[in-house]
Amino acid sequence: MDLAVKLFQMAFYFTASTVAILTFIKAKNGLLNSVNTEYQKKVMERLSSLSEELWEEFDYSSEKHWSKDKNLQDTLDDIHKYALSHKHEILTKKFGFLGVPVPKKQMELMALQEKLKSDPFVPHEIRGKLVGILENRVSAMFDAYHSVIGEYQKDIEEGKHWDKFDDNHDWISNKIVCVMSKNGAGITELESAAHEVRLEVQKYYNQFNPLKN
Repeated sequence: MDLAVKLFQMAFYFTASTVAILTFIKAKNGLLNSVNTEYQKKVMERLSSLSEELWEEFDYSSEKHWSKDKNLQDTLDDIHKYALSHKHEILTKKFGFLGVPVPKKQMELMALQEKLKSDPFVPHEIRGKLVGILENRVSAMFDAYHSVIGEYQKDIEEGKHWDKFDDNHDWISNKIVCVMSKNGAGITELESAAHEVRLEVQKYYNQFNPLKN
């Protein structure tokens, strides 16, 4: 009789322990599935907004289209304002420009690049591709502005271009575009890069498409 009671107790405790473990595993899996679902939702939302941001620069209806970029004009306006305010000092070689102004666009791209490096809601492969594109673009813009604008400032210090400040934008822009294109960051190259990243986003989405295949 005692043996039967002991066997019954052992069976009871074993069953209770098994049920407890299975219940815990089920609850844990349910929690993990919930967390994973929420994470994937945030990833999808981030990739959607990122895809739109990438295309704004090439969307003719967008205020951020590349043709409406005022960075070069703002940079030249600052240079000309400084030159006119210190014309005597510049032409008499008392002092010159204090360096090449950093365009607002370059600072925005650098900030985006740093943000993306640790963005938890951008998949690794897409993040790496986009960071690489931004690194090249920032480098190309730095090279273009420092070579073209730097040369332009030296010309002003030598007494050139003073009589046509308002007419210098176009040829300076053409020079900057040439340097950017040479470094693989011209408008055509940047548009192709945007398509490439957006297609990577589509490929990521397709992993969760229940109708594929």
